Amino acid sequence: MARIDKEAEMQVWLAKRLQERANGAYRVDREAMVVNAKETDIRLLSVRTDQQAVIEVKLANNGYTLADLYNALEEQLVGRYMKHENCRAGCLLITMNEKRKWRDPQTGIQMPFAEIITSLRERTQVLMSELGDSLRIDVVGIDLS
Repeated sequence: MARIDKEAEMQVWLAKRLQERANGAYRVDREAMVVNAKETDIRLLSVRTDQQAVIEVKLANNGYTLADLYNALEEQLVGRYMKHENCRAGCLLITMNEKRKWRDPQTGIQMPFAEIITSLRERTQVLMSELGDSLRIDVVGIDLS
């Protein structure tokens, strides 16, 4: 997993692992069109209801800035992919295979991966509160270094 450096490859790897563990509860769908001709990375479709969850995958070592990651959370995941009325759960999954830090644009302070994940998770709490707790959002960071 640490050698994967392309998001499409990581999506395939993760989708396979999720499908292996589905235990009949959900199906895995990759890059399905959902809203405005935009494609999700991974969708989990309930086999018993019409509910679904989406996973947006980002590889931190592909040059994403802190602003890019916040945009992926707010605009891409919540703003586009979770707009569907049957999609009430989503996850921004970020992997990092080489140590790096991000500069906070407001303070200029260097932030390690764990702090980035914590900051994004804090933002999910605000988003869920603003949306009347109708959505479930999480950010998962996997440090492969």
